[in-house]
Amino acid sequence: MFTFATEASDLGIRFGMAEDIPNFRKVANAADGTPLIYRSSKLDWITDSSIKYLSNELKIKAVLDMRSKGEYMMVHKNRTILDYFKPYEIKINSKLRKYDKAPITATASSASRPRFFLNFFTRELSLAYFSLLPYRFMALGFALLIVDLLFRSRHLERLVMWKAVAPKGLKGLYIMYAEYSKPCIATALRIINTEEHLPIVINCSQGKDRTGIISALVQYLQGCSLENILDEYEESEEYLKCIRADLYKEVITGLGLTEEFLYARKSYLKCFFIYLEEKYGGVENYLENCGFSRIEQQTLRDRMQKVD
Repeated sequence: MFTFATEASDLGIRFGMAEDIPNFRKVANAADGTPLIYRSSKLDWITDSSIKYLSNELKIKAVLDMRSKGEYMMVHKNRTILDYFKPYEIKINSKLRKYDKAPITATASSASRPRFFLNFFTRELSLAYFSLLPYRFMALGFALLIVDLLFRSRHLERLVMWKAVAPKGLKGLYIMYAEYSKPCIATALRIINTEEHLPIVINCSQGKDRTGIISALVQYLQGCSLENILDEYEESEEYLKCIRADLYKEVITGLGLTEEFLYARKSYLKCFFIYLEEKYGGVENYLENCGFSRIEQQTLRDRMQKVD
């Protein structure tokens, strides 16, 4: 079984339980044992001492934040991380299997190391969920869209979360990611598979869903058993206890989701793997369908090894 909690002697904490970088742990090492990938929840609470530890001790070269620019702009008041990592929004060209980065100019930063923001909630995913709204809420949805465009608010997002995402549950969300966020999944793996970005920290909001999917795919390509992948995924439940009250306000009160979205049960991620097997014939075929080629998959395997 994986035990990824890392002792940070200068901070005097178990990293997995740290309140300013909750749910933090290793995902993959280089062949020589050097850690290459770490995972975490959002870094919006990070303190100066912790960011120095990530930068100076762990030698983190990049951060992959799988949230949208909009999510970031709502919570970017913590200036600490800007001294170390410059925020960029990722623009994907699926046909050319490449991506570009655009600085998020609303935030001044002189840092040279990148912090990539990759929006998993693609237009295709948004439209798919919007189509699931009960008919009586469709007109309201269009009205809220106009309000959001005029006032840069997020009322439609909350309606979709409440009436379309929540009823499908986390299992449904993972399958929707699998189908409608394929370019994002391929791009996330491509960013991770770039030597100049390593070591890297990957995160989303809680660090268990979008981050959990990408971590699980990396671990699968490394040769980890499904049982170990599910065990590691479930560790998020313990590591997020320190911020559960804050997450409740954000997820339940703020977005209208159910308590299921606060947890990381093995059955949620297992359903994702079963879906890939039944529809695509396995992870490798699925990733190739996403645009992450067999050659890229092998390069990732060669570069990294599983964490024991």
